[in-house]
Amino acid sequence: MTPSTPPTTAPPVQRLGGSVLLQGAALLDARNLVVQGLRAAQRNGIAPNDRVLSLAQALTDAAHMSETRHDDTLSAVPVAESFTTTQIGTKEAAQMLGCTQRQAQRLATDLDGRQLASRAWLFDRDTVCAYRLARESHRPPRSESNSTH
Repeated sequence: MTPSTPPTTAPPVQRLGGSVLLQGAALLDARNLVVQGLRAAQRNGIAPNDRVLSLAQALTDAAHMSETRHDDTLSAVPVAESFTTTQIGTKEAAQMLGCTQRQAQRLATDLDGRQLASRAWLFDRDTVCAYRLARESHRPPRSESNSTH
């Protein structure tokens, strides 16, 4: 009997010559950074060029395919038409992260949360999703010695 080789997972960021391959949480991180930059430009009255809009759209579509594992359901709203993201409250962020609402509030700075005058927190859904994926990708795999055969 030959010992089985554990499957290897590709790193989330790979440099391939003059190209960069992004996967998983790294893809969502890059998408969020580009979209945040577009929002900042919009706030400052700067019109983004077509190359940046194309990059944002490609990252959004790839992130959507990564989440759904389908390449036939691209994002419904083009990035150029909307820089808005879905804002969620503490309760939904906690549910997505599998933690208490209080723990989600403690993570607010890591999640780029925004506290309103009412003291309620708002989070960007994509940021919470990226945080969850990053956390899951850093967890050690389950030990096979704990599983039943």
